[in-house]
Amino acid sequence: MKLADLYVQQGKVEEAIEEYDDLIENGSGDYPDEASRSLAGLLVETGRGEELREWMVQADTHGYGVPRMYYAEFLSEEGRVDELRDLATSGDSFPEVMWFAKLLSRLGRIEELRKLTERDPSAARMELYRALAEAGAVEELKALTHQNKSRQDAHQCLLELLARQGREEEIRRMAHGGDHEARKMLIRLLAREGRNAEIAEMAAAGDPAACRHQRDRLRWILD
Repeated sequence: MKLADLYVQQGKVEEAIEEYDDLIENGSGDYPDEASRSLAGLLVETGRGEELREWMVQADTHGYGVPRMYYAEFLSEEGRVDELRDLATSGDSFPEVMWFAKLLSRLGRIEELRKLTERDPSAARMELYRALAEAGAVEELKALTHQNKSRQDAHQCLLELLARQGREEEIRRMAHGGDHEARKMLIRLLAREGRNAEIAEMAAAGDPAACRHQRDRLRWILD
């Protein structure tokens, strides 16, 4: 593996591929799987999607899913919606659905993302929240924070959206209402604007998030 990785660092792609192939074919223990993942990642990085697709087809016959997972990543990065949709809906594998959700989120295709989330919430839900945040859908994210299964992720996206929109007072009200994540976000906002005196006041009043920030800041200064 070290030699193959060295070839990658040196930009010797063909030599790296040959070395990974040899490890996949002749390696022992965990080396074949590690080499497979490294090779698949290299093919994605170098845009060699057709080679990856051919490998995926061969690997599928043996029930080995690593090439398929990386091919989904390749299609997502290339923005090839239709092909990735076919790949994601042809099975129930988490990585393929996740990469499809990432692509839909990046393209702002919220309605299709909703349907995908209904079918596979664990793989697509977070990307739906990110897409809603990007679209400025504050009220919908607020509603989602009340759904137990998705509250934490949706709430974090809501806070990030409110921060991006400069709605400090709303975050402050949530923080004062006992919302721990809102407290953390408020501290981040104040720190970003250099309002350290306000953070110090919160720390003096016993706010845990402010106290942690003060400790981390002091440690950074001393280092």
